[in-house]
Amino acid sequence: MVDAAPSPAQPEPSTFQSVEITSWTTGCLVLLVVIWSLTGHHVKRWNLNEGSAACALGLVSGLVILAFQSYMQKEVVKELLGFNAASFFAFLLPPVIFWAGLSVEKKLFFSHIGSILTLGILGTAVCFVVTALVLWLTFSHIGVLSLQESLAMGAIFSATDSVATLQVLNQDSMPVLFSLVFGEGVINDATSVVLLGAVDRMFSNTAASQASSSGSMWGGLLLTFMYLFVTSLCMGVATGLGIAFLMKRLEGQGVHQEVALVGLLSYLSYLLAEVGGLSGILSLFCCGIVVSHFALPNISNVGRTTTLNAFRTLSYISEGIIFIYVGMDALDPAKWRNAHVGQAGSLCVVLLLLLFISRACSVLPIALAHNLLSTTQKLNSRDIIIIWWSGLMRGAVSVALAYYYFDYGAGMTTYEAGSGGAEGPAPSSQQHRATLIVATLVVVLITVLGLGNLTNTLTQLLVEEPERGLWELLWRGAYGCGHRLAHLPALLCGLAQRMRKEGEGTFG
Repeated sequence: MVDAAPSPAQPEPSTFQSVEITSWTTGCLVLLVVIWSLTGHHVKRWNLNEGSAACALGLVSGLVILAFQSYMQKEVVKELLGFNAASFFAFLLPPVIFWAGLSVEKKLFFSHIGSILTLGILGTAVCFVVTALVLWLTFSHIGVLSLQESLAMGAIFSATDSVATLQVLNQDSMPVLFSLVFGEGVINDATSVVLLGAVDRMFSNTAASQASSSGSMWGGLLLTFMYLFVTSLCMGVATGLGIAFLMKRLEGQGVHQEVALVGLLSYLSYLLAEVGGLSGILSLFCCGIVVSHFALPNISNVGRTTTLNAFRTLSYISEGIIFIYVGMDALDPAKWRNAHVGQAGSLCVVLLLLLFISRACSVLPIALAHNLLSTTQKLNSRDIIIIWWSGLMRGAVSVALAYYYFDYGAGMTTYEAGSGGAEGPAPSSQQHRATLIVATLVVVLITVLGLGNLTNTLTQLLVEEPERGLWELLWRGAYGCGHRLAHLPALLCGLAQRMRKEGEGTFG
């Protein structure tokens, strides 16, 4: 009797099928970005910023895709509902970071560089330590998070998203506050990525993992962080100076060549930093500042204007794509099917509380130190509240870091159970990784759609009604928060149940 032949592996899609799938997904994404671009600036009447509008559009689009998935190819549905962290870091994030460096108001930025670096580096480090420590003390003894995962989650949730606040603040009327929020936002992203890279390096080394139990972990983490930060900064500055020197030497270049050289060489600094294990975000941001100050004056006026407009447009499109994908990815049935909803829910509650607590621990001491040492405009209580609030939102960087670390990146090493320190195999199962990713997505959605929706109201109350008492304004803001967020838990529970049912029925 002849044995039954094993079932053949699923064949790879042909070139024609791959082109068709890519065309479908790209066409849908372009259509969504067009819709967002046409309607995004009209949503301010609903107290939404453009990022929140893109995220909401992604959620609605994801629901439509799930409703009509039986009429669509399975590969197209997976591509549309899947967040690709590698593409995010390689293609979508660089235009946003480079434009942030090019558009920096250099006089304001460098006049407050001490406070900006303190908020962006020391403040982020405080958030990282508080978040990681509380997560480890809360969840390690019940086997939900290891020390390594607690540190990774601390770095992931140290990355803030201050876009909503920046869209409300007026740079002309509030220059100091705007420069602090803007500068901290960029430095914070770079610091969070460097911190996560330091955690990855430390635990990928067996000796470092053993040293972490002896008390030298924090020293090793600090040294790794300083090395990555300084080398990334130097690489970005050196690349920017090299571009400036090259553009000064080259004459008779066309406008298209000037724009191409500035963009490609700057992008190369980002890629080289990533390949070298450094922070591409910090390298590219520093490169953008140097290019803006030294390289752009060496090219033609038309080339300078074209460069600025081109990268502003690329940054705008990239931000829309990022937030649309975050919204759609939250509805991926496969993740909800694999995740442990109870653990994800408890993680969400603790993480949301930690956002408020860790942010206060980092902002209040630094703001007081700024007022003591600054010889320019002091920060009043309203300014401090706005700075604190601007760092409560979490965005696409946190989502991408969660995918990068728990889905693409480091494998878990050993797990320390409870305070006794007994080690065992790391909880790196598919369900556990999906639980951490789902928790990250839910927290990001709550902050983007919930807190982001309240940013306009709170900021306008604090800025535009100075005659009212601070406590009265805070009471009004808190009442509005409670009223708008009252229905959010029921909505999220309904979405979770729907996603699990869809996952069981379609992605089994």
